[in-house]
Amino acid sequence: MAVIKLIIFILFLASSLNAGAQNHPVVYAGFEYYRNTGFSNNSIGNFNVGAQVYQWKFFAPEIGYDLYFGALNEQDILNPIDPNAQSLQRLEKSFNGSLLTISPKLKFGREDAFLIISPKYHIGQVKAKGDYFVLLNNGDYGLEERQKTSVPISFWSFSIALEGFAVKTDSYWFTLAVHYTFLNTDEAFQKLDFSEYNIRTTISNSSTIGLGLRFYWDVFAK
Repeated sequence: MAVIKLIIFILFLASSLNAGAQNHPVVYAGFEYYRNTGFSNNSIGNFNVGAQVYQWKFFAPEIGYDLYFGALNEQDILNPIDPNAQSLQRLEKSFNGSLLTISPKLKFGREDAFLIISPKYHIGQVKAKGDYFVLLNNGDYGLEERQKTSVPISFWSFSIALEGFAVKTDSYWFTLAVHYTFLNTDEAFQKLDFSEYNIRTTISNSSTIGLGLRFYWDVFAK
């Protein structure tokens, strides 16, 4: 409820600041890559879409939708007789986070290059999936059990960016950003219970730093 009130307040404030304002939305789409060695390919990804609602001087609030995703490193249960043989069991875990976002973005600079400081609040849910595989006689792995869980989540992320980087026109431009996210997937993964197979649960520390590229498009530009 507090987040909804904050969104309404920002929209009301933006609509009241008409003088010298960009008085129409600018849509965006982007991708973020986060480095984390606990996840497959050492990475967590994030697709994001949304809109910069208004711009008045250095204040440019945004609302959007973020989709985080990633998979934990596989857990292999080694053959107790021959550790060099193919693993007898394997556990794969993945997640996705579906989140609404709001950001009181701040822009400093000129039209061709802005410095952006952007705290962003996320609220939504994280879904986790666990697949337990066993080694079959033919050498392939067969799915023995699948579990799915979901938990509500809210957290902050922060970024510093250059907007207008590389190319800037009246209708579209880019930003290149450094991000830090406080995303925490532990609760969702911990609810996956494979204890009957004697598999230890791995803990996922998913707060991490990353890079992001975003494309802005002013659909109302003349």
